[in-house]
Amino acid sequence: LSSVFIGLESASSRELHRYQKKATVKDNFRAIQILNSLGLHIEVGFIMFNPYSTFDDIRANLDFLEKTHFTWNYEAMQSRLELYKGSLFHHWLQRDGLLIRDDIHGYNFIDSRLNMLCKHMGAQLSGNLLFLDSALINWSWTLAMINRLLQNAEVAPTIAHYTRKIRELKFRLGKKYMDYFSQCINHYEKKGEEVSN
Repeated sequence: LSSVFIGLESASSRELHRYQKKATVKDNFRAIQILNSLGLHIEVGFIMFNPYSTFDDIRANLDFLEKTHFTWNYEAMQSRLELYKGSLFHHWLQRDGLLIRDDIHGYNFIDSRLNMLCKHMGAQLSGNLLFLDSALINWSWTLAMINRLLQNAEVAPTIAHYTRKIRELKFRLGKKYMDYFSQCINHYEKKGEEVSN
């Protein structure tokens, strides 16, 4: 075993309940710690935005991604709920008048400011950011796989060196993304205050 995909979905207890997840935020944090301690490559399934998200939910998600060192993954930071016909969310959105068309993102948000923030963050996910996310995932996975398969004392220092370099790069990217996302959250949250004044 060299790689694990874990569907965390959210760091908001309210959202986890809405997604009908049995794991708690604490469970998810502990799972990441255990997988990290085993030296496994981890990929996370995460839903930063859904139509019922609040700014508190988004901040909790961002805080969790920072504490678990996943803010380097821009795709996770801007991900939004994919809507499927027949799902509970589809039913809720139809009931609440938020369904606007029949596709995976065919809905509005209860808070229009979050709708704007979500669209803004998604628009930033250009080819270069997607490539960088994919490259970091692939490099991390490849090094974890080589380490597991070879278990060779001669190669171990080289793998450890490159693993550290990738972690450093992820940390620097994560800090940049975190700062940018935090500024965007503050900007879009204040947009509503400007409109209501």
